[in-house]
Amino acid sequence: MQHLFNRLDQYYYWRLLVVMLACYLSHFLAACVFPPEDVSPSVIESREMRLISHITRGKNNVSAGRFDVAEFEFRQALAVDNGVSSVYNDLGYVLGAQNRLEEAEAYFRRAVQLKPDYVIARENLAQTLYKSAKFESALEQYVDLLDMSSLASSKFAPNSENHQVQVLRPAEIHRNISLANVAVGKFDEGYCHSVRAVQNDYSIEQISEHAKLLLSMNNSAEAAEFLGAPILALRDKVSASLMLDYAIALYGKGDYNLSKQAASKILSLHVIGRFERLSSKLLLLLIARRENSMGTTELPSVDVDVFEEDRESFCGDVKFVAAEHWPFVVVEDFENLLASICDV
Repeated sequence: MQHLFNRLDQYYYWRLLVVMLACYLSHFLAACVFPPEDVSPSVIESREMRLISHITRGKNNVSAGRFDVAEFEFRQALAVDNGVSSVYNDLGYVLGAQNRLEEAEAYFRRAVQLKPDYVIARENLAQTLYKSAKFESALEQYVDLLDMSSLASSKFAPNSENHQVQVLRPAEIHRNISLANVAVGKFDEGYCHSVRAVQNDYSIEQISEHAKLLLSMNNSAEAAEFLGAPILALRDKVSASLMLDYAIALYGKGDYNLSKQAASKILSLHVIGRFERLSSKLLLLLIARRENSMGTTELPSVDVDVFEEDRESFCGDVKFVAAEHWPFVVVEDFENLLASICDV
């Protein structure tokens, strides 16, 4: 029995020693952990919260198409902090969406003044100036954008406003410079930049725009040649609008047979707009009459009754109007044909 008590005493002794050691170590280790000097929570200032709130509500209203409400929110944001360039750009955008171009221009200029490398704001300014028919001023901004593009190390340029990236699109800039030059009568410069746009982006969009420029300059032969390769490559995927420009170019060039084939192709497409359909029918009638008068066909003159289903479209209150970029010779032929059909 005495032996048992001795063993129990030893057991409790060791337990007590372990507990004491644990307490000592925990106290020692705790003393080695120093609290941070500043443990106060980081809190966004009330002014900054109001700014963020107004900007967020403004952008949400832009997405919903409520431009007047968005305008109010962006103005409130500027009342909180009038040094944020992106808010000037946003306000310029909603004013432009309401066709208040003069006001929009002023805010875009302020955004660019605060951040000269603010690509989106400068592009918005250029587009607003173009819409306001201030073509020379628009040209200056587009040239600045082109310089910014050429100086960039890649096609991406950092947006200093929010550290995201913006795409500098040389093709679109060249296209806009081309349009602005043509608008002020500088056709050679316009042609040059149009070519550069296609060189930077050989897409259907740029190809179509260059063809329109050639047609507007009454250069049907070059337009037809330029469109030939992409039309052949696209085959059944070609759009009705692009095929119509090709047909018009061929007609202006005097290649009536190919022009007729192109117009017939348009009418066989599954997706075709009203303008393309009416234009193709008129073009076929125009070619048939011209070929008959030239003695190149044994068919009699095409009767306008064939187009009776579209007479209202041709001769109604809202008369058919040729595209602005068509060569004036082609437009004149269309107008003479419509006059004969509608007995004007």
